[in-house]
Amino acid sequence: SANPSFDLISSAGAGDLRKVKSCLSRGAEVNTHSQGWRPLVYSAFYGHTHVCAYLLKKKAKVDLPNHLGFTPLSRAAREGHYNVAKLLVENKADVNRKAGKNEDTALLFAAWAGRLRLVKYLVVKAKARVDLPSRKGDTALIAAAYSGHLEVVRYLVEEAKANVNARNILQDSALACAAHNNHGPTVRYLVESAKVDVNAPDSTGYSTLTRAAQQLHVEMVRYLVQDARADVWFRDKKGQNPRESVTAILQARKKEGSSATLRISGMAYEDASAVEGKSVISYLRACEQQIARRVANRDLNELRMLHSQVFEAIGLMERKRTATPIKPS
Repeated sequence: SANPSFDLISSAGAGDLRKVKSCLSRGAEVNTHSQGWRPLVYSAFYGHTHVCAYLLKKKAKVDLPNHLGFTPLSRAAREGHYNVAKLLVENKADVNRKAGKNEDTALLFAAWAGRLRLVKYLVVKAKARVDLPSRKGDTALIAAAYSGHLEVVRYLVEEAKANVNARNILQDSALACAAHNNHGPTVRYLVESAKVDVNAPDSTGYSTLTRAAQQLHVEMVRYLVQDARADVWFRDKKGQNPRESVTAILQARKKEGSSATLRISGMAYEDASAVEGKSVISYLRACEQQIARRVANRDLNELRMLHSQVFEAIGLMERKRTATPIKPS
């Protein structure tokens, strides 16, 4: 090829050390860029430790980013290439440097991708700052919780002493992100082991319960209400409790007119009333199965009805919880 720079980058990405050496001997510059990529970034992205080591030996700049602002370490961390990341750190890569438009750290990338071994290395050996936020305020713990990587979450909380109450610029905590994405084991850990406040609101005033309910995560709702003792009467900034909040959203989305909404709400109320004497939990599970079928069939009218059913069931659960039993005389 007449373009040794392009050849160098493509050879580095392919892990072809012989061609990399050939390109450099033909005059390609080790820190060159083509179509936004650089040899070391490209090689790190694909995990070619031997090529990265050679490029560094030839004076490749360890923290030089590509056109999107991603450094070699950030790409290696995102892809979970432990040996490459270790090599880069040993060659004085800035472990706390922020990369990309969101200004994420290598630790955040590794946590988001669930790379536990690499997370441990970055914290213990590379001395990464555990709670260093991205431009959007996300920490490594928030990123791990968002993706549902329980073992990474557990390590960051118990060993790295991450701040479990850290919030991003949207005021989302690790718990809120995990609940929003239906990561049950992560939510259970944060509530029961990390002792996170289940009723702490986000910037919109929504509680974790409201967020989970708006996403139709019925089993998550069941856990939050029954086991985590989430407050079903918690009111957001609009003064609405979770059930009222979802009802308002449904009404805002409706296309059929008020009569259809009333009809759907009425059907939902009748169905919820019919579960008296039955297990509310089994009712919620049945709702979840129906939701899965209707999502597959894209039946939005029935989906709206199920939304209301779930919240009627929550209300029923709360009434049962707070009712004072009548003692026989």
